[in-house]
Amino acid sequence: MKVKDIAARVNCPYTGDGETEIRAVRSVERAGPGEITFVMDRKHQKIMAGSKASAFIVAEDFPAVEAPTIRSRFPNHTFALVQELFYQQPLPKGPLVHPSAVVAPDAVVGPDCYVGPHVVIESGCRLGRNVRILANTTLYPGVSVGDDTLIHSNCVVREYCQLGCRVILQNGVVIGADGFGFAQTAEGGYHKIPQAGRVIVEDDVEIQAHTCVDRGTLDDTRIGRGTKLDNLIQVGHGSTIGENCVFAGQVGLAGTTTVGNNVKVGGQVGMAGHCIVGDNAVIEAGSAVITDVEKGAVVVGVPATDHKLYKRCTLAFFKLPELMNRVRELEKEIERMKHGHE
Repeated sequence: MKVKDIAARVNCPYTGDGETEIRAVRSVERAGPGEITFVMDRKHQKIMAGSKASAFIVAEDFPAVEAPTIRSRFPNHTFALVQELFYQQPLPKGPLVHPSAVVAPDAVVGPDCYVGPHVVIESGCRLGRNVRILANTTLYPGVSVGDDTLIHSNCVVREYCQLGCRVILQNGVVIGADGFGFAQTAEGGYHKIPQAGRVIVEDDVEIQAHTCVDRGTLDDTRIGRGTKLDNLIQVGHGSTIGENCVFAGQVGLAGTTTVGNNVKVGGQVGMAGHCIVGDNAVIEAGSAVITDVEKGAVVVGVPATDHKLYKRCTLAFFKLPELMNRVRELEKEIERMKHGHE
C-alpha cells in the first residue's frame, strides 16, 4: 500500500513521496525499508534519525524530515488505524454453532453468531447479532450479550449479568462471581452473604485477561461505556466505574468504590471501599487511595495525595539524613552555650 493511500484511509495529510510502498508497521527501533513506524514525540527524534523506516506517523507540529510522513493531530490514534490496515486478528466468523457446544433450548442466539467448541450457554441467555464466543466459555442462566461482542476463550459470565454492544472480554475474564461478602457469627466464624446483584458492562468496554468483576451484594456492579481495564484487575462488589476510564494492570477496587468518568489509574493502585473518585482524576501507579479523590485531581503515593505535595515531600525525605546531622550539631552547640553561661 502506498503512503498516499494510507493517508487517505486514515484521513490525514502527508508530506514527502506519496508513492512510497509500505508493506508493514514496525517499531521505530526495528523498522526497515518498506515499513512505516510511529514516533510519539520529539524525544524520539534521535532514534528517528537512525531509523531505516520508509515512512513515519508523526504529530502535526513535528519538525520536517526527509522521509515521507503522515501527520496527525492525534498520532497515537492514527497509528492504531494504520495498524488495523496491516493486521487483522484471525478470528472465526458466524453463523456457526460448533457441534461440541451446549446451548439451552430456550437460549436465543442472534443472526451471524459464532459459538465455539465446548462453549456452554445456559437457559434464558440472549445473544445479539454477530456475537462471537470462543472455546470453553460458559454463560450462566439469564445472561444477555449485545451486538458485535467478542468473548475470547475460557471466560465465565455468571447468572443474569449483561454485556453491552461491542464489548471485548480477553481470555480468562470472570464477570459476576460472588463478591467478598461474609457476616461474622456469634461463634466467631463467617456466614456467606448471598450476592444478589448483577454486573452490567456497558457498550464498547474492553476487559483484558484474567480480570475479575464481582457481582454486587444488593446493587449492581457497573462498568461504564468505553472503559478499558487491563489484565489482572479486581473490581469489588457493588463498585461503579464511569465512562471512558483506563485502568492499568493489577489495580484493586474494594467493594462499593465509585469512580467517575474519564479517570486514569496507573498499575498496582489499591482503592479502599466506599471511596469516591471524581471525574477526570489521575491516580499514579502504586498509589493507595484511602479517602475520596476530588474531580480533576492528580494523586500519587501511600496514602495517595496531591502529586505536587508528594514530590516536595519525597525530596524532603531524601534530605532527612543531612537535616538530622544539622540538628545534632545544633543540639551540641546549644549544650555548649548552656555550659558557657553556667
